[in-house]
Amino acid sequence: MWNITRKNVAANKIRLALTALAIVLGVGFISSANILSDGLRDSFGSLAAEIVQGTDLSVSRDADVPLGQAELDRLNAIDGVRVANGGYGTEDVLPIRADGTVVRPNGPPVIANSWSTDEQLNPTTIETGRAPEGPGEWVIDKDSAEREGFTVGQTYELIVPTADGFTTAELVGTFRFGAENQTNGATLMAFETNEAKVLFDRDNFGGIDIAVDGSRPIPEVKADIEAAFGADYLVQDTADLNAETTAEFNSFISVFAWVLRSFAIVALFVSIFIIANTFNIVMSQRVRELGLLRAVGATPKQVRRAVMGEALVVGFVASIIGLFVGLGLAYALEAFLNALGAELPPFGKPLSIATILIGMGVGIGVTLLSAWVPARRAGMTSPVTAISGHDASSVATGRRSIIFGALLSTVGAALTGVALFGGIESTPTLLGMLGGGAALLFIGITLLSPLVAAPISRALGAPIAKIYNRPGVLAKENAARNPKRTATTAAALMIGLSLVSMAFVVGQTLKNDLNELLETTVKADYAAFPQGDGMVPIATVDAMEASPELGTVVGMKYWGTEIVGNTPLSGAEIDDDLGYVEVSTLDLNKIDEVLNLDLVEGSYADITDDTMAMYESVADDLGVGMGDTVQVMLADDSFIDMEIVAIFADGNIFEGALVTEARWDSIGDQENYDWVATTIADGSTAAQADEAIATIASDFPQIAAQSALEYREEISGQVDNLLFILTGFLALAIFIAFIGIVNTMALSIFERTRELGLLRAVGMTRNQMHKMVRWEAAIVSSVGALLGAVVGIVFGVLVVVATPDYVLNNLSIPWLSLAGLVAAAGIAGLIAGFLPARRAGKLNVLQAIADA
Repeated sequence: MWNITRKNVAANKIRLALTALAIVLGVGFISSANILSDGLRDSFGSLAAEIVQGTDLSVSRDADVPLGQAELDRLNAIDGVRVANGGYGTEDVLPIRADGTVVRPNGPPVIANSWSTDEQLNPTTIETGRAPEGPGEWVIDKDSAEREGFTVGQTYELIVPTADGFTTAELVGTFRFGAENQTNGATLMAFETNEAKVLFDRDNFGGIDIAVDGSRPIPEVKADIEAAFGADYLVQDTADLNAETTAEFNSFISVFAWVLRSFAIVALFVSIFIIANTFNIVMSQRVRELGLLRAVGATPKQVRRAVMGEALVVGFVASIIGLFVGLGLAYALEAFLNALGAELPPFGKPLSIATILIGMGVGIGVTLLSAWVPARRAGMTSPVTAISGHDASSVATGRRSIIFGALLSTVGAALTGVALFGGIESTPTLLGMLGGGAALLFIGITLLSPLVAAPISRALGAPIAKIYNRPGVLAKENAARNPKRTATTAAALMIGLSLVSMAFVVGQTLKNDLNELLETTVKADYAAFPQGDGMVPIATVDAMEASPELGTVVGMKYWGTEIVGNTPLSGAEIDDDLGYVEVSTLDLNKIDEVLNLDLVEGSYADITDDTMAMYESVADDLGVGMGDTVQVMLADDSFIDMEIVAIFADGNIFEGALVTEARWDSIGDQENYDWVATTIADGSTAAQADEAIATIASDFPQIAAQSALEYREEISGQVDNLLFILTGFLALAIFIAFIGIVNTMALSIFERTRELGLLRAVGMTRNQMHKMVRWEAAIVSSVGALLGAVVGIVFGVLVVVATPDYVLNNLSIPWLSLAGLVAAAGIAGLIAGFLPARRAGKLNVLQAIADA
């Protein structure tokens, strides 16, 4: 039987090669995800070791306890401590190049730290110039200086989180991080410690690093510090720091890797349909051969082994090739992500043992799993039935398939429904149920789709039949006469396009919600937002108020604090990490000029320092309403009673409580604004206001000041880019689906050799045969695209309905875009049918009739 298996593989090279290509791509994608994650993990692991090298101990704090000079002095007094160094760090400082442009993080961050004067505790070394020694001085890592054009000895402006938003400082040196300045693409800056405290607007150290003097073991020094400082302070040694830093890096890398793996899983899932379909068709075409094997003594088990042996060979060879394709895909994905602005740091591309084992296991396993049903069916075919030439698989849809498909669809729908609407809090459980439910739904729909494949094929093929007459009619009927094969071939494309269609529905809904927000909630003409993680400085608001072209200027601030009502906090608007409610503020005398929050009860005029307005949904979650009193935690951890005197229903801008600016100052600790809204002044034109806003934006490059229309276009562009990226990743699965169409059409040429020969014999030209086969492929492709669009719309609607209203609210289905997807799939199917059509046209008429 092994010899038969080997000969069958050699005799069906073209058929199995197309099947292997699907596995090659699937294994390649999942291997590339592992290669990228392994490379990034190694790179950031080395970076973590560089960061903590030289630090014997480190002290950090809980947010509610101090870590300042007093704590630093106490640490320096502990026996065994040689020196304790307090440090500040932030990502809110951005340097401005000589040409006035800002160095912005677009991937790797821009990080500013205080400069440590202790050589052991400082992981950096001055390369040129000197270290910063006081106010008005800064240093930058050497690679960033060269990349961004900064020159030692020159004075530059820097964006800082202070009230005026700027400082001017001389670049006095460049440094390297570690031995080779391994920054992984980040821009590193440093300032003298006291200068950093002022510029970073810090009251407490971010942490205190400690170097011991060697007189006592490090564990004893650590124990003394823990005893002296208590449980509110975390004391870590080098190993702890390394593990913590590595874990922080790995958490991001794991998310990144699983995003890629999820697309790879989709590609492999699509591959299963193609491989199973291919083996089904091949077994059907070899039914007489299998019957002869049974007649000469081969048992069903031996026949199954022969078929599974072919699958094993295909899976093994394809998986090996897929590993090397994965290596190439890793470089391609890195280039693709960098082109999109992700700017991944330089890293190696290791092909680890784990990656090889996973790739081989997945590739071989998926192939064997896909071939099991065809192998089992081949083994169950009786010799008499097989020798007679009857196909073991019925063309008609069996009752068993319908029942099984209905059952899988029901279970899949139930799992998906529970995941979306069941309030599951565990992310792994939620994703597992969503993925499992979707997979069962796709399989169930595939088993049920033969019920509709024939009428859909005839409906889609009707225009083709009218245009191309007899070739079009035959194309339509060929697609409709075997609905099971058409449905199975189309299923692979259905999966990919359903995910794309779902994303289109969610994306269009998101854009519609934005349009409604800007048309109904925001009445202001312009808004200014921070670029990056910073804030809008007070000086920006002062500049806007001083501009005669601009009218009302209002700055918004947000904070989180605990509010105690009649029931425990449970709403989606509540910060799940802290259990706090968002508390916001602005000049309430101007609120009606810039915002419409859909006030349903009360009046903003009634809000005093001891009263508030509240978002209706949060009030419901707290079990309170108009006239009720809640307890609000202040910055000093005390509580005050505040009465609710207004209720608003629109949570797009404020999702919790709205208080006066004076009361907010006792709750929050923030000087600058989160964002600013402004209107056009009476007597000024939009052009004049545009010019004024552009001037302010150039004077304050840390902000993005835009009109409502510009903001809408930017966000819509970001949504479109996200959809483009998603479609780009799913393109692999869609491409594999089209390989399935090519494969099925090519195999059907073998199966229909006599039929095609007879058509040629009665006068069909090669050109007509080309048209018939190509349009049949286009119809099959369109069936899959149409089913995918319908399933995607359903999934998209469910996602929108399950998502809180403050995130997605106004359901919108982009019918034109989805119609374009279906049309594009039909055109792609027409292209996919080119090679099978060319092969069909080359058939020798007499030999085709004789061989059948």
